[in-house]
Amino acid sequence: MPERWLNVAAFSRLAGISDRKARGALARGKWRHAPLVVRQVSGQGGRSGLHYEVLVSSLPDALQEQYRALHADAPATIRNDRTADAERTWRFHLIEPALAHPRGSSQRGEIVRAIAAQAHCSPGGKPITVSERCLHRWLTAFEQGGMAGLQKPARADRGRRRVLISRLFDTAVPFDAATRQAIAARTTEHVRALWRSGAVLSMVIRMGSEGLAKATLEAGFDPGSRKLRRICQLPRRFVQPHAYLRKVHRFEHDRKAHEDAKPRIRRTRAELQPMELVVGDVHHLDIYVRHEDGRLATPKMIGWFDFGTMRLFASFILCPISAKTNRSEGVRNEHVIASFIAMTQNAEWGLPRHLYLDNGSEYNFAPFIDDALKLAAEEGLSRVSPIIRAKPYNAPAKAIEGVFGLLERNYFSQVPGWIGGDRMQKKTANVGQAPAPFTDTMAALENVLRAYLTVYETQPQGGDLKGRSPRETLAQAIAAGWRRTDIDPFALRVAFSAEEARDVRQGAIMVAGQRWTCPELQSYLGDRVTVLVPKYEDWSSLPLKDDRGRWLGNAVPDLAYHPLDPAGARDTERRSRLYEKSIRAQGRSVPRCDLVGEAIASAALAPALPIPPSAGVVKLTPGAAAMGRAIAETPRQRRSRERAALEREQQVDLERSERSLEAARRAAGRKAG
Repeated sequence: MPERWLNVAAFSRLAGISDRKARGALARGKWRHAPLVVRQVSGQGGRSGLHYEVLVSSLPDALQEQYRALHADAPATIRNDRTADAERTWRFHLIEPALAHPRGSSQRGEIVRAIAAQAHCSPGGKPITVSERCLHRWLTAFEQGGMAGLQKPARADRGRRRVLISRLFDTAVPFDAATRQAIAARTTEHVRALWRSGAVLSMVIRMGSEGLAKATLEAGFDPGSRKLRRICQLPRRFVQPHAYLRKVHRFEHDRKAHEDAKPRIRRTRAELQPMELVVGDVHHLDIYVRHEDGRLATPKMIGWFDFGTMRLFASFILCPISAKTNRSEGVRNEHVIASFIAMTQNAEWGLPRHLYLDNGSEYNFAPFIDDALKLAAEEGLSRVSPIIRAKPYNAPAKAIEGVFGLLERNYFSQVPGWIGGDRMQKKTANVGQAPAPFTDTMAALENVLRAYLTVYETQPQGGDLKGRSPRETLAQAIAAGWRRTDIDPFALRVAFSAEEARDVRQGAIMVAGQRWTCPELQSYLGDRVTVLVPKYEDWSSLPLKDDRGRWLGNAVPDLAYHPLDPAGARDTERRSRLYEKSIRAQGRSVPRCDLVGEAIASAALAPALPIPPSAGVVKLTPGAAAMGRAIAETPRQRRSRERAALEREQQVDLERSERSLEAARRAAGRKAG
């Protein structure tokens, strides 16, 4: 039986129990004392978007037989991805000539041999040959299962966590899936208990690894102490995600550190629909206008061309003159982004279905617009490839350039200050004189240009519009049922932002030199968050994500209270309650462990210190040894030493006297004799 997985609802129907009981059985990994192979997959709903699924082959035999009986005639499922589709199509076209002849016929065999003798271009573009045996296998698979028989089987472990503890451990131990998962769950709880009890990273890794080794031994695998320590070494990525639990221990044992970390206040500071394809481009106008300082410049026009109705939405910019180059600066990303948002908020335009852009540096914002357009997919609209990059000699890319040229020749050329398309041969009122610029301000010039745009959009056009004007074409589409796609400007602001990591200190973060906070941040136990920072404007609130990428909240500028304002004390107490409530909740979810006992047990498992053999004793001279002893001895030792030396001297004197008396007696005896 191929590996198939059942969700909670399918398992409950198969076993004839409620969804609640089925979910509990999968959470425990057991059904009527029989172990099950269970995985968690991502999806909508559930806890953090995770769902349980059980492997059919791990079910009891009775449930497996019941499943086979219910799905005996179920056809093979077509894999819905581009790779599988290309593979199926290529294989089918390869064996299609042989399918015209009956199975086992000589004609089929001849065609198979001819196909195998030739080289073919694979879906990846490489030349390959296919053996006759492989071709016959494809023919049989197609005749039995249709196009689904020609596809490669999907990975059985797709969506499943492939590394439970570490790659070394998972490949070295000979346990089944249920045992591995049980050991991984036990080790995870041990690691969480170590963090919650105040252990540092090195202790967590060491003691957690020893706990894993103990569980491995209890499960019946003993490859030797040295090898066991190596394969049971926990990687940092396994233990680090639970480090936040140390704050529970800090709250219970180090009030000073806990108080310093608590959130606090500050006391100081051909039949395209409208908008189905929109082409964007930047055009340099051939009109001279003066800056406030009197210098001449040509404005820039950011245009959005609706390919379906031939309309043009335009934004006009007079870029400042650079002090370094003494020339006008170029159009930047923020200019194009502001123009795009203005188009989406215009009542006659809205959000485009697809966007066609040039490859210039001013279009580096395209990835952000790509995300913005995909936001509409949540409303049921297709956003397969919303961003299209222009290529040379591409008709849609040239269409807006043609409109720009038409506007310059037929409309803008009538504006005072127009210098023509050839900058080397500017149009002038009098031969030999400099061109006269537009005599009014940039705002007045913009009003004139928009008036000419209105004239253009109300002018009937031939070609695809068939004598209608762009606005008439739009009105006809609206009458036929076309509706504008609106988008929340805040959603666009989120799309036009960059993710930046920030450290959380006392329930607040610092962004652009300003302190930001929110209730979610004040109860957050992690050390870092991801902030969505705007790229082209200032926001009144900043969206936050936690260390797992989930939305946390919206931070706002932290208020500064007057030192005598009682509201500051109330806000301090509120933030303190939020923080401690979160810590207590985590403390109740993880049990304590005997950290001292763990340390003693860990020390008992440590190998004995090796004692090296002696290479000889280095001795001092008698004088140096006496000096060393004199320096090291205490006053009591010195008195004892002096008393012993005096007694030795007296004993020596007594012995000397006795020898002298004895010698005198012997001498007197010899004289008497």
